[in-house]
Amino acid sequence: MDDCTHPPGLDEACGRHGVRRKGNRCIVPATSRLNGLHESVQPDSLIRLAFRQQTMASSSSHMYWKKGGRAVAPAPPLMTVDDYFTNTPETVRPAELAFGVLRVAESPTPRHQSAVAELFRALDAHVRAGARGKVWLAPLDVVLNEPRALIVQPDVFFISNEREWIVKDRIRGAPDLVVEVLSPNLRIGRVEEHIEWFAEYGVRECWLVHQDHRSVTVIRFDGRCVAERRIYDRRARIESSVLPEFSACLDDILE
Repeated sequence: MDDCTHPPGLDEACGRHGVRRKGNRCIVPATSRLNGLHESVQPDSLIRLAFRQQTMASSSSHMYWKKGGRAVAPAPPLMTVDDYFTNTPETVRPAELAFGVLRVAESPTPRHQSAVAELFRALDAHVRAGARGKVWLAPLDVVLNEPRALIVQPDVFFISNEREWIVKDRIRGAPDLVVEVLSPNLRIGRVEEHIEWFAEYGVRECWLVHQDHRSVTVIRFDGRCVAERRIYDRRARIESSVLPEFSACLDDILE
């Protein structure tokens, strides 16, 4: 056992860390358990840590101490959909809510946005000609699942007349068709992660446009699973189960 002078007002804090009083002094084990970590400490350093922890606990319930006396803030609390729409500042940067975790990416490049605009124009012209529904483009939030706090911002997406009921104050539900431009990756998140979400929450079809390879991967979903994947090169006519009359190749769409 080692002993040290006991600073006033630390009885409770010292007790939590195995420090016991003896008159005006305290007895400190040479090896103590702090924050779940076993480490050998000098008596005075144990008291300092106890004091710091007591101070932090009284000032904030959201801070804790790790080995080395370094203050670390915990992960931010998970957000709800209402939190996202109410408390998140408006921005044109890509953002999504992944099961309560806010993700924000850098602004897209001109090359990426040029491809998004050209795809939007091609799909919008086709959809308008047949009065099939409406085509939208980012940044626009799509609430895939409200209870699970899942919100995405696809580059381009189509909502048919049959699903127009999902367009309310926000878009609350799965689009029929989602188009994501990879340049070379998604603006935010991972491709396979998003594909799983689209399948799980009712998207019928997803196009992945590979700018570097000048190709399109068309993914058809059925029963919350990937039913089919087809790759079309730049000169192949894209076939869509959602828009069966659409007939264009990537070279027709992209400059």
